[in-house]
Amino acid sequence: MRRTFSQVVASLVVIALVAPAASAAAQDAARPISSTTSVMAPVSINTAITRAVTANQAANQGPIAPKVKARGIRMQGGGKGAMISGIIYTVVGLAGTVYMIKYMKDMQKATETTPSRIR
Repeated sequence: MRRTFSQVVASLVVIALVAPAASAAAQDAARPISSTTSVMAPVSINTAITRAVTANQAANQGPIAPKVKARGIRMQGGGKGAMISGIIYTVVGLAGTVYMIKYMKDMQKATETTPSRIR
């Protein structure tokens, strides 16, 4: 029963993943290639760069990406206050750990000295 359920779930997952891809492939196959759609053969990277630069210059679009001006380092905050609070929190955490260990040792000693009445 369990194996059948897992097979059904696995089959449904596979179908859910494959169905959209199959639908898209069917739509692409049904669509005729028009005269405006151009299929380009693979070219080298240098040829593609040259083609893009000439197309950009022909369109007179200016630079492809704007230059980003470097900004100075902004104040991030923190500093001395964050360092001091971090040290204080660390000390408080260590003190709490030491107290808890001491308390646990005292409880263990108390249970060892108390006679057990379990039969």
